[in-house]
Amino acid sequence: MDATAIAIRLIGLFYVFAGIVGSRAMLSSLLMDRALSAIGNTPAPRGELARTVWLMGVTLLVLYSGAALVLGLKLASYLFVVSVALQAFYFFVAAPRYFDVHDAPDAQGRSQSMNAFIIFTLATCVVLWAHSRGILVDMRDVPWPALALAGALAALQTGYVIYTFVTLLRPGRDA
Repeated sequence: MDATAIAIRLIGLFYVFAGIVGSRAMLSSLLMDRALSAIGNTPAPRGELARTVWLMGVTLLVLYSGAALVLGLKLASYLFVVSVALQAFYFFVAAPRYFDVHDAPDAQGRSQSMNAFIIFTLATCVVLWAHSRGILVDMRDVPWPALALAGALAALQTGYVIYTFVTLLRPGRDA
């Protein structure tokens, strides 16, 4: 394995980590929103649940993108492109027209999110370059135990996120 393939896999590993941290941050945010609503006996801000669902979905997609890149799969390029497109849609369409209308974002937080989006876009360009250079391979060229392990770990994280999300939204559950 040459230095380029190692660098590509390290980028993938970073985005696996980012997907895990991001999904946990979304769950923590949901927990805080529920707690504040319970303390103040007020409903959560309008659109907050939809924003949380959207962002959790994108963070899981980032995790899947990273996992595919760790394995050196061509699939990673498609997942990265879909992820960057969904993030762009969020920043330029969904957030300003729907999510931010009733609950304006923190300026510093939005700036950090935009910087992360720009870096992810650059990483997507690197992944597309790797795909075009033949560095990424088909799924059939990766040993099945590696595919099974990556799939199982991604499924475990997805299950954890869904279970925690549903548990936090259970009617009558105190935050």
